[in-house]
Amino acid sequence: MPAQRFTISCVIDAQPRFYAELVLWLTCVRRYLPAVHYRPVVYLAAAADPAVKNWVSNQGIAVVEFETLFTASPHCNKIIPFLQAPKTDYLIVTDADVFFVGDFSDYLRSTRVRAVRNYNSNPQLAALEDIAGQLNEPVFRRTTLSTFPKRRGLNETVVNNPNGGFIAVHANDLPRFGENWLQAASDLLALSPGARWTGFTDQIAFALAAERSGEDMEELSPALNCFIDALPSLSRVLGFHLTSGHIPRHPGLFAADRTLTVGEFAPSAADSVALLNQAILASVAELERHDWGRAALPTFLNPQWRR
Repeated sequence: MPAQRFTISCVIDAQPRFYAELVLWLTCVRRYLPAVHYRPVVYLAAAADPAVKNWVSNQGIAVVEFETLFTASPHCNKIIPFLQAPKTDYLIVTDADVFFVGDFSDYLRSTRVRAVRNYNSNPQLAALEDIAGQLNEPVFRRTTLSTFPKRRGLNETVVNNPNGGFIAVHANDLPRFGENWLQAASDLLALSPGARWTGFTDQIAFALAAERSGEDMEELSPALNCFIDALPSLSRVLGFHLTSGHIPRHPGLFAADRTLTVGEFAPSAADSVALLNQAILASVAELERHDWGRAALPTFLNPQWRR
């Protein structure tokens, strides 16, 4: 199959935690993803610290400023990159706390919309069924298991509900898919702007856009978006999803210098942890050089910090 090129992006709001994650995200992209195949682009909120924008630009990385789409759901800002066609074969948007340590291009061989399955049945199936009823649409009828079991109760989600941390769309489907996703988000927020599921509007809207199009997402491997809970179960890890909401549950996994301790992992996974640790140390050193970086460090890979 001919070699493809990928635009890989993250979307950064005006919040110091995201600035710290951005430094590690970009360090990993530049170290471990071949530049001949991957073109990084950083989307940065217009309200973000100008010094952060200057830092990214000085790295030779393209910066796109944006205004928040929906104040009720800032997570929906990740839709913005999908509203125009990229200059490459694929557009990939990840959360800023997804850190790659190896080339994952072999996982993107089809032109279908790609995403990782929702891990924790968020939002719960009952909420999705309620949304379908309010929309009066035959959506969210097909269920599947979420990756990680809950302590009690049902462990279901719907087939098109993504994790949201890694979404890839072929250029042939853009900007059509982005416009459908944006419309779905607008429809959802018009229903219940203060609902408990508003924090998941981007994910639900993705699922709704896929359902309306009649084209199911193709599921990506957790190896590209590995949560801490999945790390002992995988022999190969190409991307770590170290979300700040999960880190406090694993205090023994993080050393004082913010690196991960190598536990009882498969040899290849342990090698991936070693690569990530090298990037973490380099990122901490870089953050310490800047006022905005030092201000962000207390929130960075710190199991004692809770958002």
